[in-house]
Amino acid sequence: MESASYLNQGLARDLPGICCFVWLQNAVFMAEQLRIDVVDAVISALNDAGYNNKTALEVMIQSTDSSVLVKFKQLTKYKLVYKIDEVVGDAIASSIKDIDAFADAVALQKESIYPVNHLFTTEITGLVPKLQAAGLDVYAYVLQNEFVSQPWDFLSDATVEINAYVAGAEVDGIITEFPGTASRYKSMDPAPIFSMFTTI
Repeated sequence: MESASYLNQGLARDLPGICCFVWLQNAVFMAEQLRIDVVDAVISALNDAGYNNKTALEVMIQSTDSSVLVKFKQLTKYKLVYKIDEVVGDAIASSIKDIDAFADAVALQKESIYPVNHLFTTEITGLVPKLQAAGLDVYAYVLQNEFVSQPWDFLSDATVEINAYVAGAEVDGIITEFPGTASRYKSMDPAPIFSMFTTI
């Protein structure tokens, strides 16, 4: 299946609260070593699928490489997510300012928000409000259903874990491998306000 055909499936469905989430890995390596411009290829596939003309379905581009996001910022209006692929407990103001120059949001590992020691959370870091104060949305990743992926504080319950990040840490969204669980949580009364993305 071509990229545009795959992307067209998302446009064909009315999926409230769901966006097109593109995660780019190794784009710099592919550009420098293989001479493949992944950024142009992704932009072309999104345009061919009609995402550049749609306003109802949000497109988000995620990368661990700032140069990739800088190029997307120059060429598109898509929401850009900087993925920090290591556990961090804090960030200095100059780093946050640098991130804000090329990204609209930050994806943090779960342990960057709730550090874990011997399978128990130890505290909540101040990273989420610090990034949000700079105007960046914050997403926690990757939430899973398997109880072995959760600290014991969450009682082996994926819904309790989601609630800790949404209501406790007040993240703007979560990245999950189990959208059904997040969707069930989102349908609670009163409905919590957050964004949900799924990995494939």
